[in-house]
Amino acid sequence: MGFSTGSGIGIIIAALVTGGLIALYNEAVGMPFLILFALASIVVTTFVNPKGLFVTVASIPLLYTFFLLLTCTLNAYFQLPEGQTSLGKTSALLIIYPLTQYFPVLIFVALGTTLIALLRYRLLKKQNEDIRAREERQRRSVSATNRRTRHEATRSRQRATSTESKVTVEELLARRAERQKNAEGSSRIASRKLSDDLYNPDNP
Repeated sequence: MGFSTGSGIGIIIAALVTGGLIALYNEAVGMPFLILFALASIVVTTFVNPKGLFVTVASIPLLYTFFLLLTCTLNAYFQLPEGQTSLGKTSALLIIYPLTQYFPVLIFVALGTTLIALLRYRLLKKQNEDIRAREERQRRSVSATNRRTRHEATRSRQRATSTESKVTVEELLARRAERQKNAEGSSRIASRKLSDDLYNPDNP
């Protein structure tokens, strides 16, 4: 999250325009212009969306150079003597001189914003790696839980099938024993009846 790329660049432009207006009022580029530029650049680089870091950092030197030259040109134009409408060689030197005078400020800000961008990229990379590692651990945990669940379900089905088979065999054995017992009882009854018929004197 953070500033969008357009919003970040807009903030830097607003700071440079404000610094330029102050420089026009003072008739010279001074500390307000430089401080506003440096603060805006550092704040935007710190809070801009990571996707816009490269564009933002690359645009900072270009924006600084453009608005510094524009401010110096307007200052030189407003300071022309009466009756003179064009800028001469002296005015050109006055325009270019602040660019060389404050070049160390540009280098400092450019290096600072580049360092901030690199640190943010490194932190984001580490954060993304931590997120991927945590997601991988969660997937492994879920997979292990699913395997245990399937294993327990398989064992339960096997125990249930084994119990049913055991009960069925026992029932079959019991039924077979009962049939044999009934058959033996019927045989004894038939034999007894036959013996009674044979030795009964009343039997014709």
